[in-house]
Amino acid sequence: MAPIGTFYGAPTQRQSVIVRSVAAITGQELIIPEFKMGVTNKAPEFLARFPAGKIPAFEDSDGFLLTEGATIAHYLASLKPESGLIGRDVKEEAAIGQWVHFAETDIQPNIETIYYFIVGYASGYSPEFSQWLYNRAIIALNQVEKYLSDGGREYLVGGRLTVADLTVAAVVQFALRVILGKAEREALPRTIAHLERIVGDARLKGEFPPQEYLEVRLDGSPLKKD
Repeated sequence: MAPIGTFYGAPTQRQSVIVRSVAAITGQELIIPEFKMGVTNKAPEFLARFPAGKIPAFEDSDGFLLTEGATIAHYLASLKPESGLIGRDVKEEAAIGQWVHFAETDIQPNIETIYYFIVGYASGYSPEFSQWLYNRAIIALNQVEKYLSDGGREYLVGGRLTVADLTVAAVVQFALRVILGKAEREALPRTIAHLERIVGDARLKGEFPPQEYLEVRLDGSPLKKD
């Protein structure tokens, strides 16, 4: 089978992991050029097709262009509806979209801002603001935990792996690197088990990066520069 298109993204970027996972599960081949942030996406030929210089980015064999990871993942999954990755009916599709939106608006931005404080990508750090972001993320993660716990669910929609699971798992994996120390993980056993179930799915062929576990969560304090 010929590749369906070319995909641009950083190897460990959360959205790229989700897109590549969809391709792996559905058996769709992507051309994935070597990518260097600030070089590949700033090249004139890239900007001619994707003027914002954003990744992930996708171009199919007909020249159809897409950006935004969730959109690309949904598009690839829709090409293989028999996979069930975006649902088997309109209600399942809506429920999957709800979880994707929840993960990308209620969980990820709070954690990402804390991470940006740590690595110096964002200014305005204060202990109070970082704690507020942490609290917001934990409230959202507790909603995932409760939903999975009710009825002993292993997956978020339809009793099987969907784009909702891939998206939430990728966000939780990022949270492991920033705000989920041992104490937080112990309070979220179903959520951590869900992540490990998704990461361990043989169909993903190792698309998710290795897990990183903190003993104590990071508080958002910027790293000291030498």
